[in-house]
Amino acid sequence: MTKCNYEQLLDPEIFRLAYELKKSKSGNMKPGADKETLDGFSQAYVEKVVRQLKDESFQFRPSRREFIPKADGKLRSLGIPSPRDKIVQEVMRRILEPVFEPRFLDSSHGFRPHRSPHTALRQIRRWTGTSWMIEGDIKGYFDNIDHHLLAGFIAELVKDQRLLGLYWKLVRAGYVNQGKAEPHLLTGVPQGRILSPLLSNIYLHQFDLFMEEIKVKYTTTGALSKNNPIYSKARNKYYKLVKSFKASSAEIIRARRDMLKMTYGIQTGSRVRYVRYADDWVIGVTGPKALAVQIKEEVSTFLQEKLKLSLQAEKTRITNLSRSEALFLGTLISITSRKYVQSQKVGGGHRRASLGRIRLCIPIDILIGKLSQMGACDEKGTPKAVTKWIFLNVGEIINKYMAVFRGYYNYYSFADDIHHLLRIIYILRYSAINTVARKLGLNTAKVIKRFGVDLIFRDHTNEIKHKLNFPRSLPNKRMNFALSPPSDPRVLFDTSCARIQC
Repeated sequence: MTKCNYEQLLDPEIFRLAYELKKSKSGNMKPGADKETLDGFSQAYVEKVVRQLKDESFQFRPSRREFIPKADGKLRSLGIPSPRDKIVQEVMRRILEPVFEPRFLDSSHGFRPHRSPHTALRQIRRWTGTSWMIEGDIKGYFDNIDHHLLAGFIAELVKDQRLLGLYWKLVRAGYVNQGKAEPHLLTGVPQGRILSPLLSNIYLHQFDLFMEEIKVKYTTTGALSKNNPIYSKARNKYYKLVKSFKASSAEIIRARRDMLKMTYGIQTGSRVRYVRYADDWVIGVTGPKALAVQIKEEVSTFLQEKLKLSLQAEKTRITNLSRSEALFLGTLISITSRKYVQSQKVGGGHRRASLGRIRLCIPIDILIGKLSQMGACDEKGTPKAVTKWIFLNVGEIINKYMAVFRGYYNYYSFADDIHHLLRIIYILRYSAINTVARKLGLNTAKVIKRFGVDLIFRDHTNEIKHKLNFPRSLPNKRMNFALSPPSDPRVLFDTSCARIQC
């Protein structure tokens, strides 16, 4: 197992690597609460920080507290550290991550190497037969992480007390809010800090381990169901009537209708599955609703007693996937029903298609709502000009619209109902036409007549210079998951918010 110690922090080379990584993000070059930037980074700068770490006089500076709006109208608190502290946190992350990463379970996907929302959804895609889904929501998770509990979890693998002391300096650094100093809190790992994702995964790793116990406890061995004798009787009756020359069409139709109303299997076992992305998680249950309710209660008890966290009651739901849809990582989750399946041809006859396959769908109403916030359409999805883009040149306007589409298309390439993105294409196309019309002082009919619906602009050699290059068709690729879509699905839905880069 990889070990770490405080001496690794004193290597100037790791500081150079951390700086090269952080400087590539524009937000990291902005001043922190101390007005300092990374522009002054030099060998002397590194030597000074290393010297402070060596004699243990180094202190983290207060983070600048910022608030950004959440989808539910509330505010999300961010703690933006000074550029110097970002470098030190990045060095700490590089030292700690190889120690903890091998311990994390396959059920955890948030902010981990080679994992993403797509790897989490790909795992859920295989949950065939899941009947109930528990949608978990931890109340104010990042603000309620207990510092002492987290220190204990870190200390299980980190034995160097100087590293643990540096952790305590970090969580006790305090904040600056609108120029006023605020004391440190007893709980909380604010989003925005370089170390926050890793620390949050270390904390919830305990929950992952608990869920492994729940899976073993409630997952039965052997078959999950057996043949339903009542269905078998109805099926035999139907086939007997089909083969009979005396049965009327009405009798055959009635017998077939009665047969299809029944389930062909009786559930005799149960299965539990679990996936987590950062503080968002879902539990899939194959079994009765009572089992899902029992698991939810045990989860609530564990979080309260062992991690000092609580579930948000109104957002932690138990969803019947055959009748409704769960929402996880910006994706609607349900299971196939007779509405979506057809019998399959096998040999000379037909075979009844299997039910219970997981469907991952696009929350089209949410996407339209976000496009409305962006200004591309009204609340009903009617396209309109984005007036804040009128002052850009035509090429920049077209690039803006194509960037929005690519974000949605790359993320939802796996969706069972990917054809719904045609609605998004329609909105973006005619919003772009309206925006260009406003810029050029023309009506939309003249713009379409002159440049076409794809807004084809040519240069003096008649070569295409700018164009709305939307696809003409959207093929369904159910397993088209990528390792590196947007690292956080909320990026797709924050079109109206100024995001703070950290």
